[in-house]
Amino acid sequence: MTRLGKREKPPKILTGRLKTINQLVSGFQLGKNYDSVIKYAIKYADDKNSDVRNASIQLICTISNEIGYSSMQPHLKNLRPQIIKSIEEKFH
Repeated sequence: MTRLGKREKPPKILTGRLKTINQLVSGFQLGKNYDSVIKYAIKYADDKNSDVRNASIQLICTISNEIGYSSMQPHLKNLRPQIIKSIEEKFH
């Protein structure tokens, strides 16, 4: 598997962004069009920094709760199996 993206900011900033987006999604239920947020979260789901990775996975799980895991699955296809397993464990 290839890495999905390079970090554009330091891990602390990325973690903060992902956590903020997560709070917005869970607090305001932004509707059903999460494509850009999903792409952003997926980009960092395999990050080498554990805080960034965990914040990304939590955001993916929060969105999955909103749209349903079956709607999220197509977006996960390029992630490593270990990351998908981690998402599934936290989601269920």
